[in-house]
Amino acid sequence: MPSSDYWFDPKPKEKVQWKDIPLSQHLGLKERQLVLILWPPAGFIERLGHDYAQEGRYDLEPDLLEYDYIHSFITSKIVLENMLPTLINRLNPTGMLWVSFPTRQADNRSDLNRRLVREICMARGLLETKSLKIDNDWTALKFIHDPHKPIHFSEKREVLRFGL
Repeated sequence: MPSSDYWFDPKPKEKVQWKDIPLSQHLGLKERQLVLILWPPAGFIERLGHDYAQEGRYDLEPDLLEYDYIHSFITSKIVLENMLPTLINRLNPTGMLWVSFPTRQADNRSDLNRRLVREICMARGLLETKSLKIDNDWTALKFIHDPHKPIHFSEKREVLRFGL
């Protein structure tokens, strides 16, 4: 077969560097998603990219009953345990929940780590699908509803309790 008949491009393509991919793409943000971001650190929204920072395509306070994408920045085990039922209640059945917690490298007094966040979330019927280092101070774990487990969340009074 002559070389011009190859179905693929024989020239090697330039590799896209991890750092060149926008943070919003790493996090799986897509257009037309209903997005809730709770307690983001300074500069996080700007790092998502121009579209999110300028157009306000997200909520910082829950205005809706259900979101496709929830990202919460949590620094203590007790807050995670108390907020998780409410976050799950607000998460669309096909949505994603990112839980970010301080890294060990960050100068913090957090009692959270990857194992503990995973255990707490999985005990509530969530399935971990991805982990990501946001920056030197924050690590994030992505969860979805586990299709093989029932969803465990408290009744609607949990939403009222936290004002969400």
